[in-house]
Amino acid sequence: MLCLHDAYYRNDTFLREYFADRGVGFYDVRRPPEKRGTVAEDAARLAEWYASVEGYGGEAPGEGGVRSAVEHLVQKHKERVAEIEGMPQRTLDSVWWPFTQHGLVSFLGESQLTSGEQEGAGHGHRLGARRPL
Repeated sequence: MLCLHDAYYRNDTFLREYFADRGVGFYDVRRPPEKRGTVAEDAARLAEWYASVEGYGGEAPGEGGVRSAVEHLVQKHKERVAEIEGMPQRTLDSVWWPFTQHGLVSFLGESQLTSGEQEGAGHGHRLGARRPL
C-alpha cells in the first residue's frame, strides 16, 4: 500500500498498523508540491519532489521513498512466480492419478500440449494432457 503522507489527517498511522496486522507492506511518501507560480517553477518543484521520493527516503513519517515499495513488489512477484511454477509438481505429489503408479501414463510437456499435435476426436478439441507409454 502506498499512501501520501498527511500530517493533519494522519491516515498513515492507522493504515500502517492496519496493513501490518494483515501482512501487507505499507509505504508512505510526502505529498507532491502544490501548484503555484509559473509552469517552469512548478516543473522544477515537481522534479525535485520526484527525485526525493524515488529513493529509499528517510525514517520519519512522510519521508519514505518508493524504492522500498518497488523492491517489496518485485520480491512478492518472484514469490508468486515460484509458487505457480511449483504447482505442477505439488499436484503430482499430492493427487492420486489412476494408473500412474504402474508407469502406464507419462505427462506431456507444455510445448506438446500447445502445439496441436494431440487432436482429440471431440470436434477438434485438444485433448491429451497425458499419453500412454
